[in-house]
Amino acid sequence: MNIFRRILLITSISSITLLKCSFFKSDIRMKLQGAAYCLSTNILYNGQTPTLSEVKNNLEDPILKSRYSSKSIRLASAYGFINDLKLHAILKKNNKVNTPEILDLEVKILSNINNITVDLTSMASEFNCYVDRFTEILKMMIEKHKDIETSNSIYGIMVGAIAALTEGYYINSNLYSQRVVITGGVLGTYFAYKAFTPNVTVEFKPRSTNLKDLWYNVEKTNNYSTALWFLLTQKFNGEESLSYRDFLVKRWIDAKFLGEEGEDRERHIDLFFGNGGESTIKNLTDRREMIHQIETIISLHEQDARALIVEFIK
Repeated sequence: MNIFRRILLITSISSITLLKCSFFKSDIRMKLQGAAYCLSTNILYNGQTPTLSEVKNNLEDPILKSRYSSKSIRLASAYGFINDLKLHAILKKNNKVNTPEILDLEVKILSNINNITVDLTSMASEFNCYVDRFTEILKMMIEKHKDIETSNSIYGIMVGAIAALTEGYYINSNLYSQRVVITGGVLGTYFAYKAFTPNVTVEFKPRSTNLKDLWYNVEKTNNYSTALWFLLTQKFNGEESLSYRDFLVKRWIDAKFLGEEGEDRERHIDLFFGNGGESTIKNLTDRREMIHQIETIISLHEQDARALIVEFIK
């Protein structure tokens, strides 16, 4: 009887200890800072942008079309030197080469193209910094997630071992043996459940409003240059077409980054574009992907700027 009490006491203490550890390790809420250091140094182009009709006229201009692609014309229009580009094409067509007028014009145009590169590179670097920061946060969250899985798996194995030992002691008592089996099974199931349903979250209140400006399609923004915002939000192929901004928002909704329609959608909108709040691993993974998609579009415009240089100097 003495031995029975000892085993029962050991089993009870072990089970209670394991349960406490399990409860402690099943939910983790991390508090981390955002990526305020990623904010751009404000090397942004803030010149006057053209109207959409002016850009369409430039796209149909035979002089410009004979030398430049539609993407190059849109870039030069947005960054305000399309007239210089056209004048240069006219002078070249009239066989004016290496005159002071054309040399000065070429220097001016190349300076403008360099401004495009600086502007786009600055924005792309900022978004790349956000992606790196979210990757770092996610790595920590995933490690915590794995810790919970591992710990509860070990607890489940220990409960099984204790149950087996206790059942062996009561091998001659069918009643006690059944109780031990049932208790061990319940505890094992509990720890298995805890191992596969960890809850790791982070309190995240974004300071950057890059995503917010795109979602709400604001008229003016301090997060993008005027030229880049013009390129992102205008529908150059007619009203039935999608702007880059529309395309991004559609992808976010189609990929379920913003949840389902209704209250779930409203909650996600506030989480991503509003006050922020408690974010899961999936929430931060989705946020990182959204930022990465914007970065990709900016990189495409960088590629267009390089193509413009080739078209200009060939």
